[in-house]
Amino acid sequence: MAEHESLEFGKADFVLLDNVSMEEFMGNLKLRFEKGRIYTYIGEVVVSVNPYRAMNIYGRDTIEQYKGRELYERPPHLFAIADAAYKAMKRRSKDTCIVISGESGAGKTEASKYIMQYIAAITILIKGLKSKG
Repeated sequence: MAEHESLEFGKADFVLLDNVSMEEFMGNLKLRFEKGRIYTYIGEVVVSVNPYRAMNIYGRDTIEQYKGRELYERPPHLFAIADAAYKAMKRRSKDTCIVISGESGAGKTEASKYIMQYIAAITILIKGLKSKG
């Protein structure tokens, strides 16, 4: 499961809710949001809540934390989804896609930018390692 996510932050994956109800779902989402956790999994899907403020969770350090890791090794994040898609694409040698859905103003464009930032960063890192070896 998501590394080092204590129950203080709610459940990192909605699949782990004791009772599946709208009240439990929204309560967990609200708790995580209030604790600064804008991403929560539902299995292999990530639900994100637009924080409507800048957050320091997309820099080089965060990229390094998610690069090459399995989906549940780290707390929920767009970078985990991006890394899983990238690895699947490389493993299968086929194109892949990430579906981003939501209402107007939900942050879809920003999510797309962060995913592309991550893919570009890890691609550059991987090419740099190959050229040294």
